[in-house]
Amino acid sequence: MTMEREIKFRGKRADNGEWVYGYYAKLSATEGYILTRNMDWFNTTKVDMSTIGQYTGLKDRNGKEIYEGDIIVADRYPFFDDGKPNYVAVVEWNDCGFGAFYELHKDSDAKGISVGCPCDFDSDTANRYRAIGNIHDNPEMLK
Repeated sequence: MTMEREIKFRGKRADNGEWVYGYYAKLSATEGYILTRNMDWFNTTKVDMSTIGQYTGLKDRNGKEIYEGDIIVADRYPFFDDGKPNYVAVVEWNDCGFGAFYELHKDSDAKGISVGCPCDFDSDTANRYRAIGNIHDNPEMLK
């Protein structure tokens, strides 16, 4: 049995920094566009290529779509200990698919032993996480 997922991307508009969602087209090494369907034609929007992220096909526990570059947290070890946040995870693509890799939370006193380690991130576990931002809009959430 194969899992089918919706293939779509997001990126920040080059002209005003707003997020746009749709298909991705890379026209050169320095130009990328998000295409959105509007009735019988496509609208093209130039985006900052450093902000492009693919949809994982997964949603967090609040039903929010999770994209590459999102920052997620959970209410379980090692994310929280005694109610204080220790880690966040950044959703990234790797050779095996999408993964969530630990980073220290900005307010953490933890020593970072798990930094860079992957956490479970698939259709069975994604609903345990909550997306709290992304690396483009909220870099301060990371160390």
